[in-house]
Amino acid sequence: MNMFKLFAGVFAAAVFITSCTIEQNFHFRNDFSGSYAIKVDMSAMEAFGDMDSTATEEEPDSMFTAEDVQEFRTHYNSLEGISNADASYNEGVLDASYDFASLDALNRAQESSPDGEDVEGGAESPRLFIFRRTANGLEIDVDRGFMDSETEESSAEDIEMMDGMLTISGVMTFEKPVKSVKGDIATLDAESNSVTIKVLFSDIYNKEKNLTTVIGF
Repeated sequence: MNMFKLFAGVFAAAVFITSCTIEQNFHFRNDFSGSYAIKVDMSAMEAFGDMDSTATEEEPDSMFTAEDVQEFRTHYNSLEGISNADASYNEGVLDASYDFASLDALNRAQESSPDGEDVEGGAESPRLFIFRRTANGLEIDVDRGFMDSETEESSAEDIEMMDGMLTISGVMTFEKPVKSVKGDIATLDAESNSVTIKVLFSDIYNKEKNLTTVIGF
């Protein structure tokens, strides 16, 4: 999906004092193939838009259209190592998913866009998480690449407002038993053998904040 379009919607949600929740779920098999799903709830923003008296009939009623959803399916199913891509958008809630054959395939898909705007670390198609294998586990970084010179100039008040309006979380479940988790923004649920990473917008803007999580198996 075009994450730039997604984050643009998030910024709009904050501007109009509404909330947006981004939930991402990753399931990893022993060989680090697996499945990915994202849910973006922008229903509050769309409800606000329905009350906007300045809207015109020519403007789309939804953040995402049926064409966007079909583009997602077509684009991601065409990527090497990606299969079973699907998406739906109903009443302000976007659900999308796909299966990945490897970490490389997952990383490529995370930074890929149906619009063809695949820019490494660029603002057009950022990925939130970057996955790397280590000798005994998995390293997960949070990508700050979607920030450009304009967004970096956001005021402290804007960032504080975004923290209150935007929730970003990633839940990673594993077939391999997780033995350790190191990182300031991650927590381990031993019962479900899952790691949850929660990211505040202020964390992404604070370049001194350590956003790396290391999982040991």
